[in-house]
Amino acid sequence: MTKLELKYNSFAVKSDFFINGREASLKCFGTGDKIRLRDYIKNFFTQAIKKSNVGPGEDCIIQFYGTQDAFEDVEKSYDDYKTQAAEGMKIELPEYKPYPNNFNEMNLIIEEKRKNYTEQIEHKNEALKNPLAEKNDIDLSDLEKRFDKDKKAFTQIYDESLEKAKSVMEKVQEEFIFSVKNIKGEDDRLESVVKMPASFELIPIDKINKKYNQVIKYINSTYAKKCEELSDLLVSLYVELDKALYSGVETIFNDYTAVYPDCLALNYVLQKNNLFNSFDIKKTIPDSYFSSIEIKKTSSIYWVKPDLANKKIEKVTSSCQEYFDSVFKSAKIKFFIETEKCKKYYLEQLLEFQEIIKEKLSSAKQIEQETLKIEQEIMIFKTKIECLDELQNEINRLIKG
Repeated sequence: MTKLELKYNSFAVKSDFFINGREASLKCFGTGDKIRLRDYIKNFFTQAIKKSNVGPGEDCIIQFYGTQDAFEDVEKSYDDYKTQAAEGMKIELPEYKPYPNNFNEMNLIIEEKRKNYTEQIEHKNEALKNPLAEKNDIDLSDLEKRFDKDKKAFTQIYDESLEKAKSVMEKVQEEFIFSVKNIKGEDDRLESVVKMPASFELIPIDKINKKYNQVIKYINSTYAKKCEELSDLLVSLYVELDKALYSGVETIFNDYTAVYPDCLALNYVLQKNNLFNSFDIKKTIPDSYFSSIEIKKTSSIYWVKPDLANKKIEKVTSSCQEYFDSVFKSAKIKFFIETEKCKKYYLEQLLEFQEIIKEKLSSAKQIEQETLKIEQEIMIFKTKIECLDELQNEINRLIKG
């Protein structure tokens, strides 16, 4: 009698074929790896009988090791083959019953699978120890709205500080006006000296020029003093604006770290603006502005009428006033340029910090999603282990009979 054995491991999807205890191969399943029984069982009996050289008048028993479902496929194929088997050939397929050897192999596979699933669970539990893998309810669209709100708040601080500075500068400019009435000589106002009593119609040129020198000296000294005050004022206003912007951004920074403490383990330090030094203002009036005031003495001109002297003084003071106004205007433009740079400096830091926050929170959100995915995968592995336990308990019950 020829004994044929077919062992089919449905878990590993592997088939082994033996003829009288010796392993053999069949064309229908090749090496037997990764090919399901139902894909080759149709040709199994024909190839197995041929391979074993079983002929008419010989007995053959085919023992199958596998699951009940697989045996049903084998039995169906066996019934089909018997209708075309050679006459006189006796082929027997025992009824399906549990085989201890087969169950032991299944137990080994179950243990291997359980070990693999347990290792996967441990590995994924390690991934969950990530400190950022914490659930949060942060909506990134709400975060963008907060960013826009904070940028508007920053811009409002700048606009209010700038308006305050403009108001102060306008008031200072209004108070600084060159006037003949403010010009003093050595003993009295130049106006009373220049405008001689009515009984006198003319004034000596030497005396007029002497007083003109006093006018020039007064205008220059006053201009230098005012420019010094203007420079100090602009620096003061700039420092005040810079301080307001720094304080505003610092408050926003502190708010962010207070609202998102779990997501922002940041060592970000707000840097103060050190780009500005001072406002350079030309502190002297060009000599050309005074050239028209002097009256040259000639043989024909020795005396001057008082109204001519006064007109010259008024013309010079007016011209110097225009010069100062232009200097003031240039200083203001420089001030506005520097304040814009200051605004840009702090705004860039704010935007950079916001971008860091966005990246951190986006990363935390992504990690949260990955964490959820890992937790789901762990549950799947645990469910698989539970199924293996149930299967192994059933196998052990069958082994014990």
